[in-house]
Amino acid sequence: MKNRIILCLLALAVTLCGCGKTAEPETSTGSVKPETSTGSVEPEISTDSTDSFTVTSDSLHADGAWDTAIANDIAEGQNLSPQLRWEAYSGAACYAVYMIDTTAGNWLHWKASDLTVTELSEGENSGEYMGPYPPPSSTHTYVVYVFALVATPDSYPGDFDTMNESIETIMDALDVNGGQTGNLLSWCSVSGTYVWG
Repeated sequence: MKNRIILCLLALAVTLCGCGKTAEPETSTGSVKPETSTGSVEPEISTDSTDSFTVTSDSLHADGAWDTAIANDIAEGQNLSPQLRWEAYSGAACYAVYMIDTTAGNWLHWKASDLTVTELSEGENSGEYMGPYPPPSSTHTYVVYVFALVATPDSYPGDFDTMNESIETIMDALDVNGGQTGNLLSWCSVSGTYVWG
């Protein structure tokens, strides 16, 4: 009997944690934390539609490049945060938005916290925002994450406009409220590139 219960629990865990990867479009969703390596993000995503939501951006062109308006370079950019729209996630009291340059050691370009809306217009940069400014003739990848949270976490980690640890470290902190884990319900992301010059 005990072995049967253990087998049932293992089968349930495997079913709940079923993960997959998508190639197109460059958006991802899930309640499973992404695996990252230096310079790239290859998130594992949940295939269960009840555990995921999506984010889109009018500031992202069909070719996968961010609009120059979001950049902070002097020649072309206007330093406007990207337009974002995401689905409301059941049980989420607030959302957090992070934009990270994965090419530059998880450089944090945008951190917005305690959002209760599900759409931000271009330039509506709640929180701290510094647009892309990669070295000239250099292509960098910028990933915007939206995190659905039960409540305000104990902290919103990440040092603004500098390198940071992995996105997993940020997610681990967002998952804590009142010293207890389980605050991070789900996440989604949209990714694009920017070339200066």
